[in-house]
Amino acid sequence: MLSEGLLLIAGEGLVPELVYQEAQKSFARVKVYGYSFLHYGPSLVLDFVDQRFSLQNILDYLNDNSLHCLCFAGKVPRGFLFCEEFIADDLKLFLSRLTAKADRQILEAVFTFFRERNHHLLSPVDFLSSSLTPPGPLTVKKPTPQHWVDIKKGVKIASFLADWEVGQTVVLKEGAVLAVEAAEGTTETIRRGVSFGKGEVVVVKMARSSQDFFVDVPAIGEETVRALGEQGGVIALEARKTLIVNFPEVVRLANLLGVSIVGISKDESFSF
Repeated sequence: MLSEGLLLIAGEGLVPELVYQEAQKSFARVKVYGYSFLHYGPSLVLDFVDQRFSLQNILDYLNDNSLHCLCFAGKVPRGFLFCEEFIADDLKLFLSRLTAKADRQILEAVFTFFRERNHHLLSPVDFLSSSLTPPGPLTVKKPTPQHWVDIKKGVKIASFLADWEVGQTVVLKEGAVLAVEAAEGTTETIRRGVSFGKGEVVVVKMARSSQDFFVDVPAIGEETVRALGEQGGVIALEARKTLIVNFPEVVRLANLLGVSIVGISKDESFSF
């Protein structure tokens, strides 16, 4: 166990809870820093609750508690970054100096800010590598030949979307694109696609070609499976680059609902 401590900056979703559980096995102290306007599960206890996004506040907390390691985990809805009431003055000034405001550019600049101040950053994947999607079918139900046609098309579309930082997910049915992800997130994209598809649909989620797990960890969970509803369907995830949160329960639920989950790669054969 490392004698030094870790500060976990918690976004929404289950990823921060899982990172916290695993981090306690490696660090003598793990502090959780959260925000009053984000939603957290009951099992994640926040040590500090901030009212606004502020780099200086995080830096002060790190220094006051003699913490040198830092991990950002979880999801922050993109809309919050455009709400001035949630952005502290120091972060407003910081953002005004950036030439681009895409998620990747903002996060890379934030990480550079802390690295330049001698703080060591860790990725959620450093704690959750065992939950990365393996290649091949993960469920009892397997994709049909028609599903594979949609998956192959979806890989091209989702990869393009991810590389251009639009989103990472596309929903298809019999060659028709029903929904593509933007700011709403994977679950809402699937629900929108299902509403148009009126039955089984194919969901494809891909990482960026040069995925940086410090910047973003593509992930699904139980809510992703439930979003397909009782109609079933297929979820194709990029193998080794997509996190399945609560892996055993996701597979169990998928089998129960008749959903097929498969790990794929744009660089390898699709014949499983």
